[in-house]
Amino acid sequence: MKGGIVALVGRPNVGKSTLLNQILKQKVSITSPKPQTTRRLIQAAYEDQRGQIIFTDTPGIFAKVQDRVASKINKLAVGWMGNVDLILYMIDKTRSRGPEENRILGIVRQSSAPKILVYNKIDIKKPDYSYEYKVYEEEFDDVVYISALKATHIKTLLAKIFDFLPEISQPLFDSDSLSPTSFKYQFPHVFG
Repeated sequence: MKGGIVALVGRPNVGKSTLLNQILKQKVSITSPKPQTTRRLIQAAYEDQRGQIIFTDTPGIFAKVQDRVASKINKLAVGWMGNVDLILYMIDKTRSRGPEENRILGIVRQSSAPKILVYNKIDIKKPDYSYEYKVYEEEFDDVVYISALKATHIKTLLAKIFDFLPEISQPLFDSDSLSPTSFKYQFPHVFG
């Protein structure tokens, strides 16, 4: 059995919560056009015959912090990076690269965990800034193109996630009695 902690990382409104909801086939994370709707780390469990995944949906990271709440969110999103088995770095191909992407890439580079670059919103044809992100691809272990909203290539992404996760000797959680306290790995302030 394979298993591990997978972090969803990206700037605000990139589609992390939408992806998590699609993978789990239920709404566990708030989605909104308003930036930084997710204001704390959210852990959610996924299990199939291949193994178990604890997904951690992080708040979007801002390049310029405008207030104390955003500053606290940025610190929280960065602080747990050493505790993950895989990073999914999501980008929105309909938005031009900017300071937020540069900050996030700098943070992601600090982790030794395997990394998958996930281009989101492939269902939207224009605008298309994916060419601006091509230089990122060489720094990642794999690249996947998805539409989180339309659930396009979600199965492909899950297969790649399991490819990178380690073999585990014990389950990460008891799926019969799943609760926030049943995870063997905890992040601070996730469920509080």
